[in-house]
Amino acid sequence: MIDEQRQRRRRVILFVSALAMLAACLLSVVVRTGSNLVPNHGQWLPVILFSVLLFLGETQPKLWMRWGDEGEVTPGWAFAFALVLVGAPLGAVIVMALTNAYIDTRHRKGVLKILFNVSQVAVSLSVSVLILNAFGVHEGILGLQELPLSYAIGIVLAGTAMLINNGIQLSIVVCLHMGISPKTLFRRSYALSIAADGALLALAPVFVIAIEYSSLMLPLLAITSFLVYHSARNALRSEHAANHDPLTMLLNRRAFDEQLAKEVDESNPDRQALLLIMDLDRFKDINDRLGHPVGDRLLRSFAERLERILPPPAIASRLGGDEFAVLLPGVQSRPEAIQLVRRWHAALCEPHDLSGFPLSSAVSIGVALAPEHGRSSTALMAAADIAMYRAKQLQSYVEVASTADGVHDVGRVGLLSDLREAIGTDQLFAHYQPLVRLADGTIESVEALIRWRHPVHGDIPPNDFIGMTEHTDLIGPLTEAMFRNSLRDIMSLGDQCPRLCLNVAARNLVDRQFAPMVVSVMRTIGFPPEKLEIEIIERDIVTNSERSMMALTTLRQHGVRVAIDDFGTGYSSFLTLRDLHADRLKIDQQFTSNIMNSSADELIVRKLVEIAHALGLDVVAEGVESYEVWERLAQLGCDVVQGYAIARPMPLAELRAWIATHSPEAAKRPVTPPRLEVLAS
Repeated sequence: MIDEQRQRRRRVILFVSALAMLAACLLSVVVRTGSNLVPNHGQWLPVILFSVLLFLGETQPKLWMRWGDEGEVTPGWAFAFALVLVGAPLGAVIVMALTNAYIDTRHRKGVLKILFNVSQVAVSLSVSVLILNAFGVHEGILGLQELPLSYAIGIVLAGTAMLINNGIQLSIVVCLHMGISPKTLFRRSYALSIAADGALLALAPVFVIAIEYSSLMLPLLAITSFLVYHSARNALRSEHAANHDPLTMLLNRRAFDEQLAKEVDESNPDRQALLLIMDLDRFKDINDRLGHPVGDRLLRSFAERLERILPPPAIASRLGGDEFAVLLPGVQSRPEAIQLVRRWHAALCEPHDLSGFPLSSAVSIGVALAPEHGRSSTALMAAADIAMYRAKQLQSYVEVASTADGVHDVGRVGLLSDLREAIGTDQLFAHYQPLVRLADGTIESVEALIRWRHPVHGDIPPNDFIGMTEHTDLIGPLTEAMFRNSLRDIMSLGDQCPRLCLNVAARNLVDRQFAPMVVSVMRTIGFPPEKLEIEIIERDIVTNSERSMMALTTLRQHGVRVAIDDFGTGYSSFLTLRDLHADRLKIDQQFTSNIMNSSADELIVRKLVEIAHALGLDVVAEGVESYEVWERLAQLGCDVVQGYAIARPMPLAELRAWIATHSPEAAKRPVTPPRLEVLAS
């Protein structure tokens, strides 16, 4: 990156040097044509007036039309063109050049910047003067009884040439400095200012004619100028607002998608680029606890820091909420990309100073590279989106997309859309994992675990869609479909029907229709309530304890059992054991799987069993994968076990066969299986 910046610097120097030589040549041609510093007819008032207005227009920011941080339109060029039209072209060049040199010097700009601005003025105005001369306008338009058609055409072409010259020169030097294409910059910045610059330049002939007619026209001219200026400024603001987020002033999602599509296009499949999608962690908590004004300040501070740390070619955007995106063209390799992202991540995670107090918010970043992870903007966005979601799930903060991931072409939004279509079809089904009693090895219950077989992408891991679904209204229909399918499956087992355990999400518990839905489904199918057990994670109750407790109380009143799942992790609290009146406690496998090697884990399991039994709860130990663990849990007083040592999750047909051939005696002596990666539920 450092070598690339040096190359850009050299290119800028070469361009500005060439522009300065061109300016000198054009100025010498203008002088030879007999152009003047002041009009031949000795009218000093227009020259003085337009020179003063030019200086004020360039030096007073209040007179500028701004649109975000991308640039501004100043009225100085309109008055410079007016000086040309009154017959003082050399005066226009000198006044405009000196004004720009004064501004750059006052703001301590470098010599290169000053040279560029002076050269730009000289080239644009010289070209304009030469075009006017070609159409016979040698001494301005003052004193004319009528304006010949050739003069009018020359004025239009001269103003247009000035506008185009300014845009081309500025675009080239900025592109050389930033390392982006002139076409991209034109779309992003220069095209936005054409209407405003053109409207102001069109006023220049009006200024000249009005001031020649009568000095009394000046007030009317001021009013007209203000109206045109006001309209142009509003047009710029509207155009800017349509493409930018109003809070952070970054590109909005629509504008960013357009830039991404133009940068990563299938017509150029080997175009290299880096795409990041990032999400602020704990932002909802900050909004809820400190208020939305603080949340807004955090978003603005994050956006400002993001723009500061990114190199010039990068494009940043706020996609919505606390989600941001960055596109960086020209990244050469994966190691270079990862190094850049990790450096940016460290800077973005530094505390923000908000109203005098520090506030930290970690950032989860998904990384995708073109063309490695996608040869189209849609595929690339989907890959980065999935990577960001995984970074958030795994708390790894930075995740690079995987080309082996069959889902990355879909993206979260596409995946949710497909899931909506899948609900109620055979794409969604359940696998069942048996639980057995430690005392005699008999089947105690089965836990239903959702599975999704996508018609295009095959089996999709539950972790890739369950967590997303919990944040949408799809969780209700998905849960209802799971209940209906699982209850029918278990009822089909007839006399072999064991108790069914079903996991429930936090969003289900706060839904007022959840408990009535469960009761209605049980009645419709004829499922005995005492054979249904709802498994909840304790932190899901904490999310909205009052409404969650109401739902669980309603279900318990109808005979449904309640189990606390994954106890010992997260928000585990003895208050929940005391107040919830649950029927069962499930100890997380993080403790049970290691009790043979960790005295601390064994002590935790022992005490949890003692407390649960004292409160009238039976205890399930998850993650049992060996006979030794089975025996030790029996010694500690555990009631029920679940894990690969008993059986892996299986389809209904295999479950029916497993139940038919299950031997309690064999269950007491499970064969130690090879350690496998446990499927997510």
